[in-house]
Amino acid sequence: MPFVHVQTIDGILSDDQKAEMLRRITDLMVEIEGRGDPSFRSSVWVRIDEQRRLIGALEEQFQRLK
Repeated sequence: MPFVHVQTIDGILSDDQKAEMLRRITDLMVEIEGRGDPSFRSSVWVRIDEQRRLIGALEEQFQRLK
């Protein structure tokens, strides 16, 4: 069972773009690892994590230190 973990910056991708990314990554895994077998699709897990921008996180920490 393939597990694909994508990390991106929060707010960069729209919901439509995330849905397209999920679909295309799944298609790619079915094509390559599943050798084109459509039943392999149910075995593919794709996770998209959105991380806060590093600058924002650093600014928050700086504000707390003041």
